[in-house]
Amino acid sequence: MTEHRLHREIISTYLTNSVVNRLGIEALFRLFEETDQSLATIVRGYAISRDVFNVSRAWQALEALDNQVEATLLLNLELRLRDALERGVVWFINAFGQNLQVADMISRFSDSVEKLTKQSGFIEQQFAQYLQEDTERLMQKDLSDNDATLFAMLPYHVDALDAALLAEQYERPVDEIATLYFEAYQVLQLDWMMDNIANLPQQDYWDRRARHALVNELSRSLRLPMDAVLSKPDAKQAFSEWKARHVDQLAAVTTEMNKLDELHSNNEEDQIGLSTLSVLMSELSGLVTK
Repeated sequence: MTEHRLHREIISTYLTNSVVNRLGIEALFRLFEETDQSLATIVRGYAISRDVFNVSRAWQALEALDNQVEATLLLNLELRLRDALERGVVWFINAFGQNLQVADMISRFSDSVEKLTKQSGFIEQQFAQYLQEDTERLMQKDLSDNDATLFAMLPYHVDALDAALLAEQYERPVDEIATLYFEAYQVLQLDWMMDNIANLPQQDYWDRRARHALVNELSRSLRLPMDAVLSKPDAKQAFSEWKARHVDQLAAVTTEMNKLDELHSNNEEDQIGLSTLSVLMSELSGLVTK
């Protein structure tokens, strides 16, 4: 293929068709809106995310589940997969802009992401309770253990990218970075925030912009303390000191989140809204800059 005189055009057409077929034309327009990048950059981001996340396994599982489980479940699983891919595209574009070299990015990130997200890997151990609950919910809907585990892990692939990039930038083993990164992730209750942001409506351009802005601010809120502690000779000690300085503020945010859970627990359709999440995000942002 690389020797064909039109190999660039052929590959470009194939990848563009793949984006449309897998994500849909609406998602493509949404990525235009969110990233303000060209089609070529978005397609490269998709190709990188697809291979780094090794989503072929998930697509094959979806195809095998057709006519085997309820249509609503199948749709929800597909949306979960698409969301992981879209977040991957946005992550790579935010991190590297137009400078996306597909082969280089795949080589740089695949091993670290696989190491962190594999079965019995770091993320599965770190988020054991949440993943087990999600896996059990999916198994109750007739998914096999393997398929349920596969789809439960999908949302964490982008977080693995963050840890991999930090490991590269600070020239430290990815396991060492991941230990601090995911501890900070849980201390800041970012899993709670991400779950509720994912439930926000996306009916129009401004809904999507608001959701995108919150996700970006979440990433920044985690990146700031990570950069601060990783620049110290003893990062683990530096993070312990950071937690000690902010123990009261962290407890206050956790209390607010617990109250919101109690308030909305009696009605699954009564979701926590954008204004509430924006206030909490502001509190977290103020906390990490102190």
